[in-house]
Amino acid sequence: MAVAGRWQRSLCESEQARVQAAQKQTLVWASRQRPPADWNLPLPQEKDK
Repeated sequence: MAVAGRWQRSLCESEQARVQAAQKQTLVWASRQRPPADWNLPLPQEKDK
């Protein structure tokens, strides 16, 4: 039974590490409330010189 306890503890620690890593990443739209004003304009093209 000691082996099962060790396995569960390892799984729990691994899951906690995964959750903490996921919480560090913020969603793009969480920090930006609305899209930029020029989102629908074409990207600027470099002209050949």
